[in-house]
Amino acid sequence: MRVSSWHQKKILGPLLFCEQREILPSRLKKPRSQPSDTHIEEATYKATTIMEKYQHLALPGDRYIRVLNLLPSGGKDLCCELLPVSLDKLPKFEALSYSWGPPILSSTIICDGKALGITPNCEVALRRLRQSGKSKLVWVDAICINQASVPERNHQVKYMGEIYGKAKQVTVWLGESTPQSDIAFKAFRKFYGIFVIGTAFSEGYRTRAIEREMGKLKTECQKYSVANMPVLDGVLQDIFSREWFTRLWTIQEVALSRSTIMLCGASEIPFSIFVTGSRFLSSIENRPWAENPLLGQGLLGGGVALHSRMVDALDKYPSALSKVLRKTVMSLRSSGSKPPAPNRTTILRLVHDKKATDPRDKIYGVYSLYAALNIRVIAEVDYAKTLENIYLGETYMAIREDGNLDIFYSITGTENADLPNLPSWVPDWSDTTSPRCTNPYFYGAAGPSANKAQVSPDGLRITCYCRIIGVVEKVAEKTMPRLGTMEDFQFQNIIPTVQNWATFCNPGFTRAVGVTEQAKKYYARERFTLSNFCEMLVRGSAPYFDPYGDVELPNNRVRNPDEDHMKELRRMGMAWAPIATSITTDILYQRLQGYPESIVSDDILTGIAKALEGTPSARTYHRLVEVMSEGLVMFKTDTGFFGTAIPGIKEKDEVALFAGLRMPFIVRSRVDGPYRILGPAYVQDVMNGEYWSDEPTPENFSIVVG
Repeated sequence: MRVSSWHQKKILGPLLFCEQREILPSRLKKPRSQPSDTHIEEATYKATTIMEKYQHLALPGDRYIRVLNLLPSGGKDLCCELLPVSLDKLPKFEALSYSWGPPILSSTIICDGKALGITPNCEVALRRLRQSGKSKLVWVDAICINQASVPERNHQVKYMGEIYGKAKQVTVWLGESTPQSDIAFKAFRKFYGIFVIGTAFSEGYRTRAIEREMGKLKTECQKYSVANMPVLDGVLQDIFSREWFTRLWTIQEVALSRSTIMLCGASEIPFSIFVTGSRFLSSIENRPWAENPLLGQGLLGGGVALHSRMVDALDKYPSALSKVLRKTVMSLRSSGSKPPAPNRTTILRLVHDKKATDPRDKIYGVYSLYAALNIRVIAEVDYAKTLENIYLGETYMAIREDGNLDIFYSITGTENADLPNLPSWVPDWSDTTSPRCTNPYFYGAAGPSANKAQVSPDGLRITCYCRIIGVVEKVAEKTMPRLGTMEDFQFQNIIPTVQNWATFCNPGFTRAVGVTEQAKKYYARERFTLSNFCEMLVRGSAPYFDPYGDVELPNNRVRNPDEDHMKELRRMGMAWAPIATSITTDILYQRLQGYPESIVSDDILTGIAKALEGTPSARTYHRLVEVMSEGLVMFKTDTGFFGTAIPGIKEKDEVALFAGLRMPFIVRSRVDGPYRILGPAYVQDVMNGEYWSDEPTPENFSIVVG
């Protein structure tokens, strides 16, 4: 049947031509335009068409927000309407969770017939969400909040948790798909199925299914791997290195939602399957002799662990998950049970490396999580406040409420020119690049001591009870490189630093051929063996940061690693060290007598890389060293201790054990003021309380840190 031009214009027009207005319920009537400030803060607007720019209208009331009515596809342009709605009478809508990408508004959406600048990533996401036959109501922060208005941002931020909590669904946009992301999504579904269905079958059936699917997965991943990098990393990095996983706001967007879908190109997967499938996959590798034993805590844990933990804490499991499945999911945790709800300190520590366009949002971005967990929100959102004021207040409240100094583990010691008055005991939450502290629950440097700290009345200084165990006498020349991406990965990147550190500890480690000579006494305090050196590089038991909340203990308890685990680590270390510390090819091949000629090379770095490639346990240990020592420097004290810490430490800095803290800290005395605290350190032979005493002695005293 032919459709007349009248029918095309009057009936099909609103659907086929987005410049025509769609008929909507009366409560969603489009408001009239009015002028407003056109300045877009923190972004550059690049107009793509000659069209009047859209001006956000003032909201009609206190509990009002805007929703975006995304009109159906009918041409090249993206078209929408912005509609004011009350939070107390919301229509059904979806909320978009995505990363803004570079803050360049080079794309355009036609809003009420006028041009509104958006980022390219926002445009791609909306095109994926847009339907062909009908409109869709969506909440998108960058569009629905007038980013040019600081008062409106202050007002709307406090409602974001409620917005995501009331959305019928949160759609996470990870970006366009790749062959690697398709493999990863398929693997998560398969391993989720094995994990869930396998509980009804024998252990043997489940083991065979895991081995079969893992073999298939590694075969698929092989084409995207790089020599000497764990084979799964090439595919998994494609997913977990995407910007969405680095953004702070995404945590509350998922944690507070009723239902979450992960969308990558045309592929989609429920969040519960995404997390459980990836976590189960990582648990298979959670052994020191596996190809990548830090897969779960590092690559995967850093991506979705906090999202998952918040879902656990708020009991946000999808209704389809039965009680049996919930219990089974918990079995993935080392404790076998649900972790405690995170407190203020834990939340701040876990979001430290997450990014936010405005550094104030490193605090404001967790307010909705606080509210959901009944943690006190100490101040109203106010983007006119200074960062120093915001960070100081939050840190002080964490110490006061949680009754400990665990917030100190987030101190990175960097000096930020934008925060000249920030006390050194207050972490710079805007610093997302400095090395992070490892999991402190495996240590007990200050024994079972309790927190003995007091904040000054003006809130700027803190007095801590401590014991100084040495003064930094010397710092090694080289800093351990940061982990590279797939594009710039070179397995031997860390070798020059390893050899510099080995020579720093004992020249015999790099030059001697026999084990006896390598282990000879070198420094006066006591014998420092090659095994000690290896242990220091993986910080004892390789205890990566604990984003899943598997290990949280009171100060009088320490998580002791399994003895078999430690024996295997020592064996792997002693397979790795003779290779990695060889400074000439002659020494390497004398140490590796009987190895095939295929590893021989005139270049020592190439020879080491080939030797490690042919020794699986040494290759795995090399990966542990890369991760655990990433970005650190090595030092020696006047009392003969060796340790690793963040860059920036100097000779004459002091190593202190603070009452109530599990790790030593580097502090710097100042002639005209209080001590400055530079951050935590790993010091060989003191991590289990060997040099701590609660008794008042000349070595134990209080210092003032400012």
